[in-house]
Amino acid sequence: MSASCSRFRRGSRGRPGHKDGRLAVAVLAIVAMGCVCHEPKVLVDAPVIVGPPSSSGGDGGCVDLDGDGVGAGPGCPVGDCDDGDGNVAFRALRNCYTGPAGLLGVGQCRSGAQVCLAGIWSPCVGEGLPRAESCDRADNDCDGLIDEDGVRHGFPGSKQPLEIASLPIDVIFVVDNSNSMKAVNAAVERNINDNFAAIIDASGIDYRVILISEHGLSGEGGICVGAPLSGNGQCDPPGACPVSSSRFFHYNRRVGSHNAFSRILETYSTADACGLAPNGWSSWLRPDAARLFVLITDDGPLPGDPYGANSMTAQSFEEGLSRLAPNHFWTAGVRSYVFHTIAGLKENTPASAPWRPRDPIVTELCSENGFVAQANGSEYQVLSRATGGLRFPICGYRSFDAVFREIALGIVRTQISCTLRVGDVPPGSSLDDTRLELWPSNGGPAMVLERVDGPASCTPTGFYVDRDVLRLCPEACSAWRRDPSAVVDVIFMCSR
Repeated sequence: MSASCSRFRRGSRGRPGHKDGRLAVAVLAIVAMGCVCHEPKVLVDAPVIVGPPSSSGGDGGCVDLDGDGVGAGPGCPVGDCDDGDGNVAFRALRNCYTGPAGLLGVGQCRSGAQVCLAGIWSPCVGEGLPRAESCDRADNDCDGLIDEDGVRHGFPGSKQPLEIASLPIDVIFVVDNSNSMKAVNAAVERNINDNFAAIIDASGIDYRVILISEHGLSGEGGICVGAPLSGNGQCDPPGACPVSSSRFFHYNRRVGSHNAFSRILETYSTADACGLAPNGWSSWLRPDAARLFVLITDDGPLPGDPYGANSMTAQSFEEGLSRLAPNHFWTAGVRSYVFHTIAGLKENTPASAPWRPRDPIVTELCSENGFVAQANGSEYQVLSRATGGLRFPICGYRSFDAVFREIALGIVRTQISCTLRVGDVPPGSSLDDTRLELWPSNGGPAMVLERVDGPASCTPTGFYVDRDVLRLCPEACSAWRRDPSAVVDVIFMCSR
């Protein structure tokens, strides 16, 4: 205890007639200056009374019950803060603490002082309360630890900015060339550039289009895709063979009304007539790309042998595809492709809305635009539902702009950003003095992420500093994206 505190705590109690009025003024000044007695327990010693004369004995309604010379009541000149305690009178001091119980005396949590003025205790002055930990070599939050890792910034995945998924994608169009498809195929030619490729181009996604269909005039059931997607200089009339580009590859083979499934399988590793794919269209697939089929037909497989060319079912098609390309369309035994269908099924409500995987098989035929669908393509629908694909009515070919946009926008996937921007860096710390914790949404234990020197040093549980941001390493980022509701805490440690 300081000498000044001691002087006021152990002095004589004030009585009526006390001559040292300057003492009271000094007490107030000392309290205001923060000179208070800091013990771990409140009011260890009785406070000192340094008050002026006061009426007593009930004179004018003022009663002094504890005989300390200062009474309580409307007639008292100054008032007693506790007329049941003879040690408490006008300008008496007492220790005080308004923080959480159990923290007094721990770290920077200390008691302050109050003075009795006009029968009311003043606010508690000079106390130390718990606050957020900062790097100042003190226990700011009164938990017994100094400069521990307690300064956190939380980043909920649900509030993270979104970015375009960067995974490349191979899109395989399979288009029926039967006579009933002439008007449809003309619509495909019109929209594959403007309402499909253009949308994906704008997203920045690395994509590739593979077309399995007969090359030729749409008026004769063929398909000729023009520039800029393809390398074809003209389509009226088209050349004898299609011309590829860096993003477009056309396997020239006629697809009939019922054999789309079998045509996909038999051309997979077989050379085309134009010599563009000596090893089949499989040579155009990229090992690191996602796969997506878009089948366009007004018909479907016939009843009969499920393995027959014109009667193949969704199940037998998948069996054949898995034998041909287990690594291209499956990952660890799980499908890694999507199959969209544009066929003769009835339109949804509204007509522009696709049928989604959760919707049942549509058995009714479409009839929009006077188009007569030959079949509902139920086996194609089965595969679309199983792979998470969409289904559209072919009768809406005049609105293929909306259909192709819907498919393209589905390819342009978004994902949460794994870049963290911390607005306020605590004093005494820096981005280099951080560690991260990934808290899963299921309430499980956190994954602790440790800082590495840079991208080349990444580990499965690493992150690195990139100028003014923190970036999660790829595997840690993937863990967050698999659980986008998880929270990443950035924990600032103190510079040493």
